Amino acid sequence: MAGYKERTRVVISFYDRRTTDHLERLLNRISQFSAGTQFDPLVVVNSTGETRIDPTVAKRAEVLYRENTGMNIGAWHHGWQSDPTFDRYVFLQDECFPIRNNWLRMIVAPLDDPGIGLVGESFNPSWDHPWDVLERVHRGSELPGHLIHGRPANRVAAYLHAMKTWGIDPGLRGQHLRSLVWGLRRDTLDRLGGFPIGANYGECIAAEIGVSRAIAAIGQRLEQVAVQPFYGTAHFEWNADSPLTSPSHKKRDKSLGQERSRAELDQEAKVAWDRAVRLAADQKGDAGIIALLALELKLADREKEIARLRGALLKIKQ
Repeated sequence: MAGYKERTRVVISFYDRRTTDHLERLLNRISQFSAGTQFDPLVVVNSTGETRIDPTVAKRAEVLYRENTGMNIGAWHHGWQSDPTFDRYVFLQDECFPIRNNWLRMIVAPLDDPGIGLVGESFNPSWDHPWDVLERVHRGSELPGHLIHGRPANRVAAYLHAMKTWGIDPGLRGQHLRSLVWGLRRDTLDRLGGFPIGANYGECIAAEIGVSRAIAAIGQRLEQVAVQPFYGTAHFEWNADSPLTSPSHKKRDKSLGQERSRAELDQEAKVAWDRAVRLAADQKGDAGIIALLALELKLADREKEIARLRGALLKIKQ
């Protein structure tokens, strides 16, 4: 197929206040596993100006430094802009790592279909719902860095406002591929003008959702590499989704008194949503409302914990 013969650039984002442990692991793994197609690696450093990558790491890939804005998507945008002549672009966070041979071919092969605009390793099932439903579920949910005109705002409203500001049609649903592993053709990136750059935490999440929605708006489809998430390339925090990797990052679900993976929580939320939709379809109004309220409470507890962890992380980065 043509896609296997064309030039592919792999753009890896890195933040210079972290250790290079994950980055080195990724660079090791992309040489240990057959990619299935040739590629040129590029590391883009979101730089605070405090440290430089060790020369031994820099020898294994081209390295560019940029202002620390827009988190991973900002680094990916910079990598694309630095040389927009490649036929295919695959964007990775440095916490990613291949787990199968042909890991890269799995990402770029679907792009030979001109109807596919974005390939990733994982959809976010908890956001694949109509915007009005998401607004009801997240009513009262205000997270750090979620602003409209400088004032704290509901998270869904903040995301929709950011997309409107960027000229992105959000469509009817919040379906999107997680910004951990993305593959795009050059023509799609050209049509998008690259990626939106978030100025704060909320806008960075809006950018993750917004790229998928922008691609859908130009009539192209989103594609997951395999039915099983993280089939060819895993991620440090999400690797429980693949049976070939070590145990994933865990978070505590106090209501169950045991540790649950983020993937398990997402699946539980999806099952609850589906049940509520079925109940509503059967005209069991009260039961449907109860199911939705129960799910809303569960998600609210989860978002509070995520907000607490994000706040702690921001303090460490400052």
